[in-house]
Amino acid sequence: MVHEEEKEILAPIPISSTPFIPPASPKTNPIKQPTTANIPQNIPLAVQYPLELLAIQHEMTQFYKDDNPSKRTFPSLQGFSKPQNIDEYLKMKTKQPELIAKHVSKGKGDKNYQGTYQYELSKVRKLEDFARDLSKSISELPPYKASRSQFNGWSLEALKEEQNRIKMMNKDP
Repeated sequence: MVHEEEKEILAPIPISSTPFIPPASPKTNPIKQPTTANIPQNIPLAVQYPLELLAIQHEMTQFYKDDNPSKRTFPSLQGFSKPQNIDEYLKMKTKQPELIAKHVSKGKGDKNYQGTYQYELSKVRKLEDFARDLSKSISELPPYKASRSQFNGWSLEALKEEQNRIKMMNKDP
């Protein structure tokens, strides 16, 4: 039997007396996951561009502001043909929810696909409502009226261009 009195108790070692040697750092941080930014992904452009109204409102108003279709730009429709009117544009936008739903719910089942598809379709309905309201507000504008004094100093070419623009407006209000 060993008595407590016989035990030798060592004095504690002060922390500052032993140098601290940090462990070797790992080559990769175990907390951080490897980034997938360098891994190429085949995500269709239509999936990457949102369907929110604020994101594409400018695209939709171009049909009413830009008379020249070649000047209109549609970043959200890359990979699609260029629409000539708002109806074609909205028809193309109705294809986007299916592409988004397929991508987002890949491997998650039919229920997830249906939920995502319905959610994205509701966004397209908002776009259609916006287009309808915009068209209605523009059609309620008073007809184009002008007087001779407005065109003083205009070149013949500019007058013909204005005349053609007025004819186009009268055909497609």
